Amino acid sequence: VTLLIGAGAGLAAAGAAESLAEDTRRGPAGGTPTSTSGEPLRVLILLSYGSEFAPYRDVAARFRREFARRWPAPVEFHEVALETARFDEAELEAPFVSYIEALFAERKLDLVVDVGGAATRFTNRHRARVFPSIPILHLGTDQRLVAPALLGPLDATAPVANDIPGQVEVILELLPDLENLAIVLGRSPLERYW
Repeated sequence: VTLLIGAGAGLAAAGAAESLAEDTRRGPAGGTPTSTSGEPLRVLILLSYGSEFAPYRDVAARFRREFARRWPAPVEFHEVALETARFDEAELEAPFVSYIEALFAERKLDLVVDVGGAATRFTNRHRARVFPSIPILHLGTDQRLVAPALLGPLDATAPVANDIPGQVEVILELLPDLENLAIVLGRSPLERYW
């Protein structure tokens, strides 16, 4: 499932997640999504870079609101901010993997929502170990990282289309007298990607 997000991002993503979650919660006869144990639907939200890093915090908040509003039963949201994504050292991810495994060792996780490219790369790297049979919604990730050829049967995506040249064109249209435009990037993995 692929959706390009725009103004209705929260609603579209919630719909894709709802479809994934229904598939995991259907009874043996394919009935209404439910938990036989009466437990809430457990959703893990993985945030790129931190819990206050815009725009991911806003995308995640809108998703939570829309999904909780649409899902017909209680939803339990868990959130992990992947602070180490700011660095280029994959070995720093081990504590996050251990934390997630410990958190859900005795609780069934129903859906993972990774928000942003760093979180998508994290779930892809650790899927076989941590999320082998759990549906994943890749939310707010650049469409190049979630191309259909890269998705498995338990993946859905609501990507963004980042058009850097288009953004520069808009700046030049809005500021026709502009003579110099400087784009300054740092050395983090995200900045080197662009």
